[in-house]
Amino acid sequence: MPLSKVIRIDEQVWAELQKLARPLEDTPNSVLRRVFGLSEEGEGAGGLDARVNKLLGLVQEAVGEAPQVFRVRKDYSFSSRSGGVAAYIRPQQQKLRVGVSKESATATGLRGWDTERNDGFFGGPGVRWYIPDGDDSAYRRAAQLLEKLWRNEVSATPLT
Repeated sequence: MPLSKVIRIDEQVWAELQKLARPLEDTPNSVLRRVFGLSEEGEGAGGLDARVNKLLGLVQEAVGEAPQVFRVRKDYSFSSRSGGVAAYIRPQQQKLRVGVSKESATATGLRGWDTERNDGFFGGPGVRWYIPDGDDSAYRRAAQLLEKLWRNEVSATPLT
């Protein structure tokens, strides 16, 4: 991040910033970037979060082509080889979250997820992996799981 400046704001301005903030995700800077129509911090090539770009680069090395990714609000949908949504990637503070339907993860032979939820992205049970910023081995493991999902035709859910 470039050199930052310190500004002082009053309580009323602070309250307005809080109204616009996404809980547990935003900083005052990210709220102001959104208000001013600026790209999100850390966006890289193609307007993708730089961390997502890094992860996709590792997947591309493994599969020999660039996987398709689409921005969906705060998430990125990751498509399988057949074009269906296989996973969602969400940039969070100091980590990425990769979410997959439990059915797809099981069918693909994926194990070792960090959390499981009944209400995943795909309308049913889902599993999630968390990739800490700066942890290259975690990025490689996440790229391997995305590679498996990319190759697995069974896991694809048609894009709508």
